[in-house]
Amino acid sequence: MSVDDVPPETRQVLFAMKQAKKLVKYVKLVGLNQQVKENGGVTLYQSTIVRWLSLCDLLESVVKSFKIIRKLLIGKEKQRLIIDLNLQYLKQLCTILKPFKHAIVSIQIGGAPSLYLASMHYAALKDVLQSFESVKKYNEENIDVKKENRSFDDSTDDDLEQELPGIKWFRERLLVLLTEMIVLDIRHVAATFLNPRYRSLKKLPDYVKEQCFQYIRRKIRQIREKQAQQQHQTQFSEPQNKRLKVEKDFFARFESASLSEEFADNNTSGNETEEYDYSTFGKKHQETFPFLSKYARSILSIPATRTNVEREFSAAG
Repeated sequence: MSVDDVPPETRQVLFAMKQAKKLVKYVKLVGLNQQVKENGGVTLYQSTIVRWLSLCDLLESVVKSFKIIRKLLIGKEKQRLIIDLNLQYLKQLCTILKPFKHAIVSIQIGGAPSLYLASMHYAALKDVLQSFESVKKYNEENIDVKKENRSFDDSTDDDLEQELPGIKWFRERLLVLLTEMIVLDIRHVAATFLNPRYRSLKKLPDYVKEQCFQYIRRKIRQIREKQAQQQHQTQFSEPQNKRLKVEKDFFARFESASLSEEFADNNTSGNETEEYDYSTFGKKHQETFPFLSKYARSILSIPATRTNVEREFSAAG
């Protein structure tokens, strides 16, 4: 899809985004960020194609420091960079992008199991994007908008009162892309089912639930058969000598149970991802559901995103 294929109102939104990027590029080029901060504004962030949240960060920083930037540009006789910038477009763009930012951040932050969050946020975003009102309601319930709005220069309520036609096109387009580009694996659903808080799998169709149940049964059966085979082989194998037994005891602290206990002790930050403590639930029911417990530890060790790992490699050079 090219720019010529979108409605005229949508082109105006694209123009506002282009102007915002040009503005931030100039501010970074001449070193105005320090003056913006000294006058009570926030640092303006540039967007990059490889960073998921960079566009949202750019738009939010421009909105929060709009008046200060305008004052500084007038002093430098560069007001042309901001005179045609439609602030209402930027605010409404920030509004529809905030749920995505909230979802991505909640998945990336914390050391708790995060795979189950993929299906949860996918379902939530599909519901939220149905209307502009539902987007605003989501932001009010999940994001501290009152704190953020203190940095907004104009009356945010007035600017967000009615969805602009160009913004409506973007919201509906985001919903289409969300449905077309994201394909959930059955493991995402299984991870959600293994979360004690969401095991009912609400808002998922019955056929997906049945696929999830069959998948977990199959995995449990495989674990049971593998364990039986290992026990059979152990009966006919030579006993381990004392040296190997000592090594096994020494490395026991690296096994899943020990790691789960450490996680339970250190889980105090209060993030959404860390409120889910499978270690306590799994340990409590480990004897009742031994095979399910083993499978849960294997699937919940899968991270929902590799971003943190990639960031570590980038930091290392």
